[in-house]
Amino acid sequence: MGWERLRPSSRNMLTSRKLLRDGEALPGMGLYAVLVKLHEGDQRFTAPRHRHNFSQIRLVLRGHMDFGPGLECDPGDVGFFPGGAYYGPEDIDGGDYVLLQWGREWVTRAQDEQAIAELSARGRFEHGVYYVDEDGLERSIDGKRAVWEHVYGREEVIYPPRYRAPIIMSPDHFNWLKCGDLSRKTLGRFTEDDVVVEMVRWDGAGALHQLAAERTSLLFVLKGTVVLGDRACPAETAIWSDLGETHDVTADAGTETIVFGFPLARG
Repeated sequence: MGWERLRPSSRNMLTSRKLLRDGEALPGMGLYAVLVKLHEGDQRFTAPRHRHNFSQIRLVLRGHMDFGPGLECDPGDVGFFPGGAYYGPEDIDGGDYVLLQWGREWVTRAQDEQAIAELSARGRFEHGVYYVDEDGLERSIDGKRAVWEHVYGREEVIYPPRYRAPIIMSPDHFNWLKCGDLSRKTLGRFTEDDVVVEMVRWDGAGALHQLAAERTSLLFVLKGTVVLGDRACPAETAIWSDLGETHDVTADAGTETIVFGFPLARG
């Protein structure tokens, strides 16, 4: 899969992507997953301090990422950015990372593009902020918020965050816990939705790890090769298991993966 160079977004920055998923984690809960490439020099990525009404996870693959004070990340680090919690200002001079976003009252990519085009006809996006002239006075609003309010036709309400700040995980500082021919690191379980971030390592060839039917999951290969059915999946392959599906994966000894479990379906 090649890189797709994106037009300027509501952050008014040029980035490239490999789309991993644009759909739903659960019925009524949007999900967007993408491999992001940020560029260097005069195309470096910047964004003001802001927050969202959806949650996010970032897995840094290459480069040094500055998501705000106390939120710097290096390759291998994982960040959970809970809905409602502020982060930024961001300043990133190149790098690659996996970005996962999910939530209700979702704005799809198609809605986002249409809203940006319509808002740009009467205002401008600049460094993550939307500016528009109203009765001779210039009004400014966070770019993402401007898009959401344009799509839904009402003021965005961001509920108090369950966590006051994003959580940065350093996987190398966790210990592997052995379970048969597999070893695991549970990096975190978050909110009543039971969002899970876990690493799985194969200590013996052919051991079985199951992606269960209870939730939508993403297994991302960090090192080695995973086998799904008759398909060999090398490093930086994304393997999806949708709600209601079950998938058994095996691998050679030494293979390492990270598994993201999205919100559980509640009755």
